[in-house]
Amino acid sequence: MGALSGDEDVENMRIIRQAVGPDIQIMIDANGAWTYYDALCILRRMEKYDIAVAEQPLPWWDVDGLARLRRKVNVPVFADESAWELADLLRIIDKEAADGLFIKVAKAGGISRARKWVGIARAAGLSVSCGCMTGSSFEAAAQAHFLISDEWTARFVQENTGPLTVYNILNTVDEDITTDLAKKLPRYENGFMWVPEGPGLGMELNEDVIPKYISHGKQSVTITA
Repeated sequence: MGALSGDEDVENMRIIRQAVGPDIQIMIDANGAWTYYDALCILRRMEKYDIAVAEQPLPWWDVDGLARLRRKVNVPVFADESAWELADLLRIIDKEAADGLFIKVAKAGGISRARKWVGIARAAGLSVSCGCMTGSSFEAAAQAHFLISDEWTARFVQENTGPLTVYNILNTVDEDITTDLAKKLPRYENGFMWVPEGPGLGMELNEDVIPKYISHGKQSVTITA
């Protein structure tokens, strides 16, 4: 959301709610595209459609605006781009600028650091959801292991659906995906993701597809500790 006019956003929400019924949770993400006034007007008009989460309705730098907006709408406001560093998270907590936090394991710096974010968010009573990018199954597997590593994150609905977006499928149970970086995708079935089992992340590199993803004409870079 955010690329359309406010009227179009609201009308789309009406159609979606009508189509899915009252029992499905709907989350929206403006990706920081709204001004404070636009967000205030649009979210107030959307309240009757029972929005579960409004993710990053304002630009990342407008934490004060998030705090004001949160107090004026009956839609839970979550921060994502506003929290790039732990110091940002502490600022959001200090200003009471969000009801919850969207976290990405890669953005936080790995599973261990992401758990530190969760510890701080939990102490402040902030809900934590794990956002996903359209990455490989390795990204999805890492986030899945992170999500079950802490009881707090297990309380909330998550959106760890990157591979489903990449391959435009709803389930992996009956799908034979051969072009992913992993030999076998994490199992998605009926709205649930099953955490891969096995050493490490439980994934195996699909070496046959590596040549497909090589950026030709680029020099390789070796990183050492």
